[in-house]
Amino acid sequence: MNTIISSEDLERIFVNNEKFADRFRSVAFALEEDGTLLLSTIQSVFNKSESLNFRDPISGKIFPCDFSESRFHPPENGWSSEVIYVSINRKRKRDTCMENVPEPNVSRHLPQPKKTFFPRESVQVGWNNIGRKWSPGCGFVNTYNTCYLNSALQALFHIPALSNWLIADKDNCNQDGQICIICAMSQTLISSQRQQHSMIPSLIINRLQTICPHFITGRQEDAQEFIQYLVEQMEKAYLNRSKAIVNLKELDHYSKETTPLSQILGGYICSTVTCLACKHESITFQYFKDLQLDITRASTLDEALTGYFSRENLEKCGYECESCKRKVSATKRFSLERAPVVLCIQLKRFNVMGGKLDKQIQISQNMDLQKHLAKSCDPTQSCYYRLVSLVTHLGGSASGGHYTAIGLTPYGNYYEFDDSCVYQISTESDLCTNAYLLFYELLTKQKNKATHQGSSYEEVPCEIFEISDNEEVPCEISDDGSDHCNKNAADNPSSTTSAPIWQSEKFLELRNFSRDLNNSWV
Repeated sequence: MNTIISSEDLERIFVNNEKFADRFRSVAFALEEDGTLLLSTIQSVFNKSESLNFRDPISGKIFPCDFSESRFHPPENGWSSEVIYVSINRKRKRDTCMENVPEPNVSRHLPQPKKTFFPRESVQVGWNNIGRKWSPGCGFVNTYNTCYLNSALQALFHIPALSNWLIADKDNCNQDGQICIICAMSQTLISSQRQQHSMIPSLIINRLQTICPHFITGRQEDAQEFIQYLVEQMEKAYLNRSKAIVNLKELDHYSKETTPLSQILGGYICSTVTCLACKHESITFQYFKDLQLDITRASTLDEALTGYFSRENLEKCGYECESCKRKVSATKRFSLERAPVVLCIQLKRFNVMGGKLDKQIQISQNMDLQKHLAKSCDPTQSCYYRLVSLVTHLGGSASGGHYTAIGLTPYGNYYEFDDSCVYQISTESDLCTNAYLLFYELLTKQKNKATHQGSSYEEVPCEIFEISDNEEVPCEISDDGSDHCNKNAADNPSSTTSAPIWQSEKFLELRNFSRDLNNSWV
């Protein structure tokens, strides 16, 4: 197995002494070069038998890493974890088993994939053309600290483009009596729409050790990490369906990035490094499924995005210009080469020591990324998004706290999902603030037929249709107890009242206490 540490995986800290970096539940790698430690947190589990490579975030070149030693350190939060020290070997050639590892593209335009599994045009945004009447959905029972999993599923199920595909996907993948993770997600989604009470998403929980082998039952895990591994498993399941007609080993990585999950969540970043001596531009394209935004100096989401796409000076990074053939000062800037249909944004609230940056961030329901498009992009490309779901974290550290989710219904109302509890919220008072993961979906761009000038963005109306009772869904375990009774707003789903669907005195008491404690609840 071969693994590359990319710049997106790293929390980079330069130190001169023997310090270590650690994040709860993560393996920390210290990359040594020229006597300087490059501390980085990797959200994966690696074995020493694996081939580990490092991609230079500036040049895009890949170098092999040599395992040096491993030490156990007691972090400040009381959890002992292993820090593996490796060194970058720029003299040794990297390992040859790299057929599935993409080199950064250095052309001016993205190359075309050899095979397209799922055309981007087939992605259905909005709750349209699906023929179903969507309710807010039921709550999920918290079993052994699974609030991270419950919140992640609720956020994903309230992404119209993803739910549309999950319901429309009818491929038969039953192998040896087992259903794949895609079918498990689809059936869990249907069950959540039909249930009148909270349920246990057992089809997903029972596969947790397959999705995330390093997760420990009963331990608080990271919602973003769970989503990352869940999407990867769904992509693998989709590609495995095509084994009979396609040789997966012969596929280029651009073809593998045309699966439905990739077409929905994936996009491309253009990285432009400009030499200040000769003005030569080095352009590379990087595939991404989320943007990780630094919020240390930001108070709004727009400020965090502006910081991410702003120009960065590389004066002290030792950049070697491919035209000058010498180390020069340079600048680096990111831009959007291809905007994703669904943009996932991770606000970097957790540091490498497991601590949390607990500050309010102003979030907009609508967002326009037109100004962040690359120069080579079509200027008419739609980049207007609407917030459809988000995951929030309440608490002071990554090792504890509580996750909740917020989702947008086809009727324009936002609902909060706190495990078994589901209730409507007021966007003016509740939708901003201590969010952790944000999901924005593209709005349909339509020409203004009246004036033929400019363009306007409109939401596509949903078509009404009931989920039939005879549709096959898995047998899920419901919680019929009075403390977790969830009732959907079936009588008047378009009501704009701010009264909650379900409340209990105990929950309201805890929530009010949390508001006083944190002064920010989402």
